[in-house]
Amino acid sequence: MYQNILTSIEGITVFPIISLVIFVLFFSVVIYRVVRIPNEEIKEIEKIPLDD
Repeated sequence: MYQNILTSIEGITVFPIISLVIFVLFFSVVIYRVVRIPNEEIKEIEKIPLDD
């Protein structure tokens, strides 16, 4: 039943491609930002749980 509904929509095949591109871009940006964190900032973040 649901297969017939989705296959009858024109241009539905573009949505999985768009969602995959958004997924890859988002996680690429996250990985890039994590790799580019300066060491000083990492040391500050490491100490946060012990500051209390």
